[in-house]
Amino acid sequence: MKLILFILSIIYLITGCSTKEPKKEISNIQKAKEYYFVEEFIYKKKQIEYFEKEFENILSSNNLEVLKKFKNFYETNSSYFLNSFKKIELLEEKIDNIEKTNTNSHRYLLTKALSANKQEAVKIYEKLANEGNIFAMRELANIYKYDNKVLSIIWFEKLVEKNDIQSIKDYAFANLHMVSPILVQNVKKAVELYERLDLLGEVSGLVHLGNIYEYGYFKNEFPIDKQKALKYFEKAANQNYTPAQKKLAKIYLCEECEGARYNKEKGIEILKKLTSKGDDEAKELLIKLSSIGTEAPIEQ
Repeated sequence: MKLILFILSIIYLITGCSTKEPKKEISNIQKAKEYYFVEEFIYKKKQIEYFEKEFENILSSNNLEVLKKFKNFYETNSSYFLNSFKKIELLEEKIDNIEKTNTNSHRYLLTKALSANKQEAVKIYEKLANEGNIFAMRELANIYKYDNKVLSIIWFEKLVEKNDIQSIKDYAFANLHMVSPILVQNVKKAVELYERLDLLGEVSGLVHLGNIYEYGYFKNEFPIDKQKALKYFEKAANQNYTPAQKKLAKIYLCEECEGARYNKEKGIEILKKLTSKGDDEAKELLIKLSSIGTEAPIEQ
């Protein structure tokens, strides 16, 4: 009997028998939830392999939110996936096809608004604008210019909050020149908007700011300040903005202009840059300067 018990104990030790329940395998879905999700993609090999294999499943989805999410994902991490641009193109195509037929999609409704009467179009635009659609907000701002100037300004203000560059430019110009819907000139508001454009990387506003100080059209609020104007023009010109470069070249080459801003060398340097961009006016001016001995002739 002792021998039998001894043999059984040896078998137990060798086989590793246990009264514990076997560990359950984690399903693929659980793995995906716990490890393979977009928000915590950390470029691990297994993650990359997973999203490579899952692409066809992702593409088969008809959920716009999912498709757009993964489109952004593959765009952001394009260098980690094979044929990433093809993947993005396929996702864009799928999104496009769904939006064309999805009666709740913004694209479908915007297309519908274009062929609707004004009253129906406004309803559609208001629905989409309240959902944050920039195009719809622009349309309302422009429609209300003629029907309800107060509402037009409200929508312009909302577009400013959204940092919509084109709308900020339009709104600033309206405040500067009293273009509808602005009835009362508000130069301070215009300056504020042009400064906002500068912060957003839109260079054109710098020329408007420069002109305000250059010519003193609004002396009571913004007196003439030639040096301040020069700084705005220079900042825009340094970003290769052609209108600012032209303005700056004329300032630098103006011997009779007020202030110590005359700088022939800088003026000619800018003209050469403009000429290299194919600007005929700058080229003619350089030729004119060379003919009076100011600068050696340029190559034709």
